Amino acid sequence: GIKKRWSLSGSLVGYSIKLPSSAISILSRRPEVLLIEPESIIYNYDFSPINVPDDVAIQSNAGWGMARLAQRQQLKPVRNINKFVHNTMDGKGVKAYILDTGIYLEHSEFDPGRVTWGTTFVSTNPDERDSEQDLNGHGTHVAGIFGGKTYGIAKMSSIIAVKVLDQYGAGVVSDIMSGIEWATEQHLNDSLHNDGSYKGAIINLSLGLGKFSPALNHMIELCSHFDINIVVAAGNRNSDACFDSPASSPYVITVAATTAKDMIAPFSNHGGCVDIFAPGLYIPSAYNSGPYSTASGSGTSCSAPAIAGLIAYLLSLSPSAHSEFGSDQIMKPVEVKSRLKKFATRDALFGLPVNTTNLIGYTGGGYDWKGFYH
Repeated sequence: GIKKRWSLSGSLVGYSIKLPSSAISILSRRPEVLLIEPESIIYNYDFSPINVPDDVAIQSNAGWGMARLAQRQQLKPVRNINKFVHNTMDGKGVKAYILDTGIYLEHSEFDPGRVTWGTTFVSTNPDERDSEQDLNGHGTHVAGIFGGKTYGIAKMSSIIAVKVLDQYGAGVVSDIMSGIEWATEQHLNDSLHNDGSYKGAIINLSLGLGKFSPALNHMIELCSHFDINIVVAAGNRNSDACFDSPASSPYVITVAATTAKDMIAPFSNHGGCVDIFAPGLYIPSAYNSGPYSTASGSGTSCSAPAIAGLIAYLLSLSPSAHSEFGSDQIMKPVEVKSRLKKFATRDALFGLPVNTTNLIGYTGGGYDWKGFYH
């Protein structure tokens, strides 16, 4: 029978349903059926955590990844490797839906009330179907990179936990689709009741299937038409991102990983589906083992939330409707993507594979972010 039903703005999108092969064969020939795809397991892109002692004080020093996004030039030891210049309104008015293993809400990186639990879609583990905990740590780490007060880019943003992966970092495609649909519906409601303070929303997907999924990519395409930005990890297989979902979708911003020496990270996926790069090697952030716990990790899972945070940062600084560059409309994802790439630091990376863009994200360094709106 029917296990899940998806609809967007009242229109039916599809079902998750258990059927015998004979029924599937008959159903596939129906003219109103666009596609049928078997359920698949999807995983987070493991960031190989390395615990950092709780007594390490780094509040006054940004991680190298944050520092790199805040300047055009390559990092130099001592001079600028821990310097993150930013606007104090970074992320205000923007919501981020972190589709992952959940978020440890009580972590000190997240100010009370700024990070909330949204919902849970976990079919792989019956014990976690109603869970409001991050039992893995991956989601907390990702959320910290996006908007933690020490480790994050968008420090004033609102962050919503959407749990779609279990304690092992695994989930099913249909749960990811349900999470995307849920986040999009929340964004539509916020847009409908916008008093001018709401600047838009972002879905972060630091996960991948390891193969192409027409169903997942189709759901992303449908949701993108409702003006929600979707940022995804390129993948950690050192292969072409175009063979993976959701990284292969043209309706997302696909992020690959760099090292502190401006090289492509050895594990990072690449190719024509990559839109932009961000730091992804030894990136510190919050963890789930205690309110002050941290971990340093590597992977495109770290790169995606850095760019998602960058987008939130830039959207939050959007000029008023009365200014030269302002508008009272939420910027459409296709425009966000175009402006992000135009504003990025160009031709700074070394050793890139053929047919891979040479762009690394740029925040504007705290003072010239208006170039994003020119």
